[in-house]
Amino acid sequence: MSFVKGAIDNLRCNQPVSSQHWFEHFVKYFVEHEDEDDLLFFVQEDGIQVKRRVGTEMPQIDGPMQWEETFYVNLIARLRCEVRVTVVHNTNVQRQRSGRVFAEPTKGETLAFANSFPHIYFSVADSEKVFNDIELSAGEALCVELRALLDDTADASDSSNASENNQYEAWREGESTVVLFQGAAPYEGLYGAHGKKVGMRLSTPQKVLMRGPHGRGYAQVLLTDTEAATLGSLRVGLQRALHPTSSRLRCCLAFVHVHWRLIVLDLFRHRHSITINTPG
Repeated sequence: MSFVKGAIDNLRCNQPVSSQHWFEHFVKYFVEHEDEDDLLFFVQEDGIQVKRRVGTEMPQIDGPMQWEETFYVNLIARLRCEVRVTVVHNTNVQRQRSGRVFAEPTKGETLAFANSFPHIYFSVADSEKVFNDIELSAGEALCVELRALLDDTADASDSSNASENNQYEAWREGESTVVLFQGAAPYEGLYGAHGKKVGMRLSTPQKVLMRGPHGRGYAQVLLTDTEAATLGSLRVGLQRALHPTSSRLRCCLAFVHVHWRLIVLDLFRHRHSITINTPG
């Protein structure tokens, strides 16, 4: 991670810098530096080329490249990130789980959208296992937070840091973390969205989007009515009509989605401690 922090030190947000500058920094940090991640992402106007690095040689690429975007996308792809899902009642934490996430500049087979870039998806590894016991009841709210860990020691993927219930203990506070996304939704809002989507198929997991403040990214959560599987759709439908907030919702986070420029701005603010206007 030290070379990633070195790359962050060279961020030049909203400053005129030549394409040659970005090309040279891309080569320095992601081609000549041999890290364990050998995938390289090359951004063009019509998409992204993905190449595998061999040694410290520049791979063969086709067509003109957008070197600023290429530099940043490769930087983001190498960030160590975690997501934390919390259930709160008023200001009290009821349940909380954290898990490692991986930045995906290109679309994966399980994602819901045809194109990812210029947005970056942070997919949750083993999400059903990590968030299997996150359930939401009336009066509670679901909170999602995505952070980049810039501390070499903060490795949430280390199994020695995980308890048997899959709650990672390596969540860091303070200067070593950068918040990339925050979102929250009350039970009533998620319950209403779930009910409208499901109809009579109440036991089927439904995809619901939680947007960040001011439209800053969003998280996709899979919601399941925990009573539907045991009581059956007709009975649960009747119960909903009589008691609209009686059901518990199982909430499984699928991914978080953020524009790459917003991620870079967060890293820049963190590194240089200055305020920059967020792009519209």
